[in-house]
Amino acid sequence: MALADLFNDGHEEALVNNMNERASLYYNTAPIGNWISLHLVGVKSNRAALGAVVTLEQGGDKHEREVRSGDGYISQSDLRLHFGLGKSSRAEKIVIRWPSGLVETLSDLPSNQYYVVREGSGVDQSKTHGVSSVRIDTPGATAK
Repeated sequence: MALADLFNDGHEEALVNNMNERASLYYNTAPIGNWISLHLVGVKSNRAALGAVVTLEQGGDKHEREVRSGDGYISQSDLRLHFGLGKSSRAEKIVIRWPSGLVETLSDLPSNQYYVVREGSGVDQSKTHGVSSVRIDTPGATAK
């Protein structure tokens, strides 16, 4: 099984490789709150930023994610890190610990955005984008 925000809409989907069958895509239509997604690009560290640890500090809570590879059998989940923010419209503080030892801090980032962060340079505004306009028609779903 691999997890990813396949349609860049803030919903993480699951793709399951079934033994001797077609793969199954579980399209996520659940309501979600605000979120933030980070794609880390290593410069001194490895380009995929494997091993980087990101801590989101939000309202006294801390949430930690690590960029990892090979987390499933014959599959690869998205290397972007996805954090739920609930009702908060901004990510208060994000601390990135790069494999090279560099520690970077980002503050006050607007929610519902995909950010590209380059090691040592911070957020690459030219690569940052919001939610995709691509929509998937699902049986029984109402059009918006």
